[in-house]
Amino acid sequence: RMAIYLLLEEGFGPITDKQRELLESARGESERLIRIINDLLDLSRLESGASTLNRRPVTVAALLDEMAQEMKAITEAAGQTIEQRSDATLTEISVDTERLRHVFINLLANASKYAGAGTVITLYAEPAPDGFVRFGVRDRGPGIPAESVPHIFDRFYRVPGQKIKGAGLGLAIAREIVVAHGGSIACASTPGEGSDFYFLLPAR
Repeated sequence: RMAIYLLLEEGFGPITDKQRELLESARGESERLIRIINDLLDLSRLESGASTLNRRPVTVAALLDEMAQEMKAITEAAGQTIEQRSDATLTEISVDTERLRHVFINLLANASKYAGAGTVITLYAEPAPDGFVRFGVRDRGPGIPAESVPHIFDRFYRVPGQKIKGAGLGLAIAREIVVAHGGSIACASTPGEGSDFYFLLPAR
């Protein structure tokens, strides 16, 4: 990667337009590979329990608002809106907000990618049985085939026929983060009607 950057800066002499095009393509692929490697390392640490959580109390409504604001530029560019729903009975929850950010942003980014322009993405939190809180992201996109739903959180899994690129690691990492918090994650989807990705976390 460093060699490519040095060549693009023309520190060793001028390059042609075609050479620049090839080098920029190689730079993009090297950056993509580094992201995949970092995701794999992160996933390995989570699975082995070597990655500790830095929990702190945060209000549920504030957590949703922070995640929605972070995605606002992306959803607005796609002509979408994020609708927030937080049950009034929910107050504070103790979580690692930086880790949990990956879960929320991954789910929201996926919803934005697959839902059409002008659609509404719902970000919600509601009470769940046995002292858990259910967080979720619901979209009105094309949905996921029933045979793919059981595998959607497997590492490297890609729904057949998808045109959007990805390594298939984001949801696997999200699952491990939720499990590290003592929770679980799942997906409910109906082809043609949309998907609901949700996870349960202990309220205390």
